[in-house]
Order: sequence, then C-alpha cells, then structure tokens
Amino acid sequence: MNTTPQERGPTPREARKWAFAPGLVASLLLALAVIPLAIAALTGEEPENRWREFSAALAMSGFALLLAQFLLSGRFFLISGKAGIDVILHLHQLAARTLFVLLLVHPMLYAAPRLMSGRDGAGDLLLTLFMSERLRTGVVAWILLIFLMAMGIWRDRLPIRYEAWRLTHGLGAGAIAALGLHHMLSIGTYSASPLLAGIWLLLSAIAFGSLAVIYGLRPLMQIRDPYKVVAVEPAALRTWRVVIEPESGKSRNFAAGQFVWLNIGHSPFSLTEHPFSISSAPAALPRMEFTIKESGDFTDRLGSIQPGTAAYIDGPHGSFILPDRLTGPLVFIAGGSE
Repeated sequence: MNTTPQERGPTPREARKWAFAPGLVASLLLALAVIPLAIAALTGEEPENRWREFSAALAMSGFALLLAQFLLSGRFFLISGKAGIDVILHLHQLAARTLFVLLLVHPMLYAAPRLMSGRDGAGDLLLTLFMSERLRTGVVAWILLIFLMAMGIWRDRLPIRYEAWRLTHGLGAGAIAALGLHHMLSIGTYSASPLLAGIWLLLSAIAFGSLAVIYGLRPLMQIRDPYKVVAVEPAALRTWRVVIEPESGKSRNFAAGQFVWLNIGHSPFSLTEHPFSISSAPAALPRMEFTIKESGDFTDRLGSIQPGTAAYIDGPHGSFILPDRLTGPLVFIAGGSE
C-alpha cells in the first residue's frame, strides 16, 4: 500500500534501518560493564588491598549494568527494532541476574581475607559495615535489590496484579539507582574521580530520563493520539474480534506480523495494557483489528466492551516481518492448543 497523506511516521522497515543490531546491543552492554573498570585502572593508584579493589570492580560493573536495565526494559524501538522485544527481554533478564550476583557479592569480599585465613571476626566486620551510617544508602539499595530480584523471579506467584507489580518494579529500580548513585559518588573506592563521577551522572540521567519517558511522556503522547473501539464481535468459540480506529483518522504505520500494547477503557497512566498481534492487514488502515481469545481477567471481559470506548496503543513493535527483499518462497508452520 502506498503511503497516503493520512498516514504518519516512518514505515516499520524505514524505522528498522536506524535500530541497533542485536550484536551491537550486547556489545554496548558489555562495554558499559567494562568502561568504568578501565577508567578506574587508568586514573587510580596501585591498590593496597586486592580484595577491596575486586569488590569495587564488582560494584562498578554491577551498577553500570543496573542503569542499562532501564533502556532494555523500556520498549525503545531503537534498541529492539531489529532484535525483537523477546530477544531484548531475554538480554534484560540475563543482565539482571549478572548484576545481581556482582552486587550481592560486592560487600562480602571485605570479609574474604579473614575467611580465607581462618581468622575470626568476619561476621562482626560485615555487621559493622551493614550498620555503618556512612554506608546506609548502599546497604538500603543492596537490600532493595534482593527484594526486587525475588519479585521478578516469583512474579507469577505473587498475590498482586501485573500492573501493580510493574509499577513496583519500576519505582523500586529507580530507588535502587538513586541510592546506588549516592553510594558511588560519596563512598565508593573511586568516588573522588571526576571522570568516573561524570560517567555515573550521565548513565543515571539516561536511566531516569527513560523512566520519565515510560511513565510520563509516553502516556501523554497516547492521550494526544487516542483511539476508540469500533466493534467487538465473536470470531470463534471464546474468541473475539476487536476493531479500533484513531479519533483523528490518521493511521499509524505497521507491518504484517507486528503487535501493540493495547489499553482499552483505562487511562494510559494506569499501566493497564496488554500485548496483542495485529490481525488486520496494513491495507485496512486507519483501523486496526485484533483477534483475541479469552484467557485471563482482561480477555474474559472482552464481550462487555462497548463501541466508542476509549483505547490507546503503544507500538507497533516486533521484528517478525517479511524481509525487505524477498528472493524465494517462504514456508510458515503454525500450531495452537485448546
């Protein structure tokens, strides 16, 4: 379909040209973990305590990975446009487990010399560190990190809705980043290094900026670009056809195979949204159609949604689209379960 005046924004294929390749995303993540160590090695003096140096290295790499998590989980097309959100979220989980181990071990290394030499007092040393008022922000961040990681691993077992978990996860990560930043700038082994301080401030600004985009700017943009439900009709047994269209009449470009996070009947600030594949063809724009099977709290209530109900979308997302130059036949194998 040729782009008409009523369509806006670049096509998905045009946008993908600017997106990072998966290997580049992984390389940048690794570089973020290594760059602070390189700066510390170049600006620092010969370490007197190897264990303390190793502990500082774990803290710096772990904190850099922590700040990168905000971008990995933010649904930014520049990061996920080529790799796909599923790949980026797997990378997000891998990085989260890595930084958790690094930061969990970080304070323990101060007691390692006593443990390895068989001397007593390792527990007393750790207790002194954790009770120190000077280290309070780092200790609180360390404890919050354990709780946040546990909430991520056992999310499906928690007696709270996904929206509450997501908000708690985001705010908790923001609190850990703020407390960790204070710790790195005031207490860390290399806290006096202006270059490292600049790195932490820059990475923290990017992380907190991404939070502002996710929880503030993006909902505001959705309010300025509202959709409405046009039809909700049965498509099959316990399956519904949901059709929406933009209030302005201006379509949002997408490619076959992409999906959006769909919010129906709630404010975009409520975080009540769900990912669904677009089942209509781009030729049907400005309308979008979704074929949704009942499988949970939201989908079980689809039949009660009335035409005219406000709707908002975040997207389109997804890299499962046809290649730019199709030179041969394609075979699709699909399956399902009841």
